[in-house]
Amino acid sequence: MSPVDSVVDKLGTTRVDLFVHLWKDWGIGRTSYPNSLVRTGRSLSQGCGGKLVGSLSPVTDSPYRITVVCLGNICRSPMAEVVLAERIERAGLGDRVTVDSAGTGDWHLGHNADPRARATLSAAGYAHDHTARQITPDWMSDIDLLLAMDEANYRDLEVMQRAAEATGADIPALRMFRAYDEALSHLPEPHPDLAVPDPYFGGDEGFAESLAMIEKAADGIVDGLLADLDQ
Repeated sequence: MSPVDSVVDKLGTTRVDLFVHLWKDWGIGRTSYPNSLVRTGRSLSQGCGGKLVGSLSPVTDSPYRITVVCLGNICRSPMAEVVLAERIERAGLGDRVTVDSAGTGDWHLGHNADPRARATLSAAGYAHDHTARQITPDWMSDIDLLLAMDEANYRDLEVMQRAAEATGADIPALRMFRAYDEALSHLPEPHPDLAVPDPYFGGDEGFAESLAMIEKAADGIVDGLLADLDQ
């Protein structure tokens, strides 16, 4: 039985009722998650664009784990995973930092990325291989940094953080992916202008625009990792 299911069983409720309870009683809408809830030994900086992503020591017993999250895990987050992983590898951090992705919904579980996302990545020279997954509160203790693609994803992840915290699990840091774009670093999180708009219902040009946004932010994330490692 998972930690969340254990709480559900003890309270005699359902997962949905538990989330609603946490939503009402804990409140949603803080622009940052308390540092006290970040994994022990890993501090969260509120800086953006080239500033700290999270505290990394020169020698670690496990890689720093990043999960990028969108709605269905077939468009934005798979593209962001590929780009960020490529930037991390290029920076020589492949053995220190891992990145994966997931969606908050279950509509596309087990599917490949959207054909337009794959075509956009291929045209830009990125190798890719993807299977869609859904993130749940049970994942929280295995992640160091959550990167949300839009404000709705951010709010959903806040609910999951609180559900995981209720079980005593470690809580990862939560940031907007584009908060690391230096040009947007003045915006509070989760500001709507920090979103990577969902291109699913549009044309090919929307995927190209998403990729451009992702690449700018990914460079900022890696700059932050490099700066942190140099300390």
